[in-house]
Amino acid sequence: MGLITAVEKQKKRADRVNVFIDEEFAFGSSAEIAYLNKLKIGRQVTDSEIKDLIHKDQVERLLNKALRFLGSRPHSEKEVKDYLTYKGKLKDLETEEEKQEYLGSMDQVTAKLKELNYLNDTEFASWWVKERGEIRSISERILRSELVMKGVNKEVVNEVLNKVESEEEKANKIAQKKAKTLRGLAKEEFRRKLSQFLARRGFAWDLIKKIVDRLVQKG
Repeated sequence: MGLITAVEKQKKRADRVNVFIDEEFAFGSSAEIAYLNKLKIGRQVTDSEIKDLIHKDQVERLLNKALRFLGSRPHSEKEVKDYLTYKGKLKDLETEEEKQEYLGSMDQVTAKLKELNYLNDTEFASWWVKERGEIRSISERILRSELVMKGVNKEVVNEVLNKVESEEEKANKIAQKKAKTLRGLAKEEFRRKLSQFLARRGFAWDLIKKIVDRLVQKG
């Protein structure tokens, strides 16, 4: 149990306050949390209340960090957790209790983001496939690998990729487009450059050979 003896605005953050208990700095808090929890001079607070207030503030700060991160582009749940782990300097926390507290706060934040539909791995995967697959013409093999690395469940990956055109349809479409820029080259040079172009986008060599052979014969 302690007595709040001062609540002062932070010098660099007008939206945050420092709370002093028994004349000593106890913890920092957002001004909103301080207001909602009636943190004012003369109020008695228990140790469990202090712990709960520190936890609420940590969750709020992590939520704000996550929302700013998601403002740049959609992200997977794993990307958000990796970002918060890095920004929160989890590796620098000294005790196991602090680490578990931080991880628990992260779980609360991701749950809240899902509830608000700011975090949805299916929608993220669909965006990624459109951005990387349709716009940048990346193969399904690479898309699948990228999504798995970003922590998207394999069932979700399969569901999203099953909705897009087949690998051969995609490869054929971009090969025909690229072939127009290679017209006039000798047959072997045409074959080599088109094959390399498709390979850089991650298409399998047996599919590349099939499509390139067809376009070479077509002339």
